[in-house]
Amino acid sequence: MRIAFFCVYVAFTLGANAVLLIPNVPAGVGRDNTLFVLSWIAMHGLSGLVVLTSKSVSKEGILRCLILGGAFTISSLWSVAPEASLQYGMMLLGNTVVAYVMVAELGTARTLSLVARLVTFLCGVGIVLYCFRFEPVMYLDNHERPNIFGMQPLRGLYPHKIMASLYAAVAFAISISMVKGSSRFFQCLILVTFVLLTGSSTGLILLGVAMVGVAIGKVSRRLGLGVHQLGTLIVVGLALLVPLAVSMLAAVATALDRDPTLTGRLPLWEWGFRAWLERPVLGWGFNAYFNSEYGEIISGQIDRFQNYAVPHFHNSLIQTSVDLGIWGAAVLVFVVVSVQFGGYMRFYNSEDPVGLAVFSLTTVLIAASTSMFIFFNYNHFGTFVLLLTYFGLLIDRGKLELPRARSRARPRVGDTEQPEAKA
Repeated sequence: MRIAFFCVYVAFTLGANAVLLIPNVPAGVGRDNTLFVLSWIAMHGLSGLVVLTSKSVSKEGILRCLILGGAFTISSLWSVAPEASLQYGMMLLGNTVVAYVMVAELGTARTLSLVARLVTFLCGVGIVLYCFRFEPVMYLDNHERPNIFGMQPLRGLYPHKIMASLYAAVAFAISISMVKGSSRFFQCLILVTFVLLTGSSTGLILLGVAMVGVAIGKVSRRLGLGVHQLGTLIVVGLALLVPLAVSMLAAVATALDRDPTLTGRLPLWEWGFRAWLERPVLGWGFNAYFNSEYGEIISGQIDRFQNYAVPHFHNSLIQTSVDLGIWGAAVLVFVVVSVQFGGYMRFYNSEDPVGLAVFSLTTVLIAASTSMFIFFNYNHFGTFVLLLTYFGLLIDRGKLELPRARSRARPRVGDTEQPEAKA
């Protein structure tokens, strides 16, 4: 029963309840989300029972959850929209606790396997329903752009086709890292087919990023590159590639017949940077900017967003900086970097495929976060997976103790307890 609860909770973070409970209408048309809100209220209530009855949590773990998740709630004290910051901060706090409990009970390997299988299953169901033209799984594109097959795009049991392709890419990263044999082939076939049906070019790029992440992890280990060496190479590589990419952006966009402003993202990011500079230390409050009169101004100032209510800055680092200031951005960078290189360290020391999966999926999330708001975002799968891996790595390395009976049942994966990798 507890595994069933975790599956349903992950499905909620994926947005399956939104697809089933909110009418599928074009953007800008009013929608009744009463049932959706009630479903999350019920889920949070049930989560409390699951947490209170768990035998795998420790006081230290709950304290870490309260510190990490509570920081978002505390921002309501200086927020420009205190009610929104308190409400959404409490939701993210709940997500944080559930992520900790889930990975503490199931372990990192089993948790990631469950996540990949669930996403793949939902993608498969979405494809079947798409074949029967089930209206809720169809993506309503205001620009009437078809997918690669010339048909209406698929969103599946996810709220948006681009987010759907991100979730498929995360599952793809886990599958190619951890799954073997024919199971890997069929899982990847479902996921790739799903992304093609969404018509999301972002999704295709993220599938490539997942494979690049796996390749980097394997090649780096084979070359004997430690965490610091790999980190240095990545930083130097980004320092060289990012300016080059920015300088070529307009030319590439024109050649591909795409909007050189990245559908309005460039002026939106500039706006977000200026908003952060106005409150650089504490920020505007968690999820507050676009729930205040300040966020309402944007739609009238950027031509691309006329008659469209902009929900966020379409960049995780910018959004978190605006929400929580420099301290929130620092926490985000710390968590992401510790997860990615913690995964690589695990793979480097023991050739554990779980470590490779963590490294690869984090690479996907980082790439996606440059144009999407996926963390720190309440009730969002990207944030939830980041928290799962963060707590999972801490537990497996013995940095976060479990109750004695539980910890004896699971071996630790430490930095020095595993055999060194061969160069």
